[in-house]
Amino acid sequence: MHMGQKKRIRTPMVKPDQITVAWGRADRHSLPSLVYVYPDRAGKGDSRVLMEALEGDRFRPSFERFGSLDREPSMVAELEKRGYDITTLRLTIRRNAAASSG
Repeated sequence: MHMGQKKRIRTPMVKPDQITVAWGRADRHSLPSLVYVYPDRAGKGDSRVLMEALEGDRFRPSFERFGSLDREPSMVAELEKRGYDITTLRLTIRRNAAASSG
């Protein structure tokens, strides 16, 4: 890439029976972020599960206060803290053939 050129940030595409998460734009008016793409209405709930796993806060039992939970940063926040570039994240998960047919 030459100096002065901006990298084009695209909207991730998905194939049938797949869920994809990648850095991009939900549409041309959105700011770049992690985008969860699914092929059909059934994939919407599944992509929400994936989003919670990657971006949701995590909780673990507290060692200081019995019966309490401590909040930990999300997996994405933890990876960024460790020096990883989240803009390079791309994950595609394919649905099993038996689950997609019925």
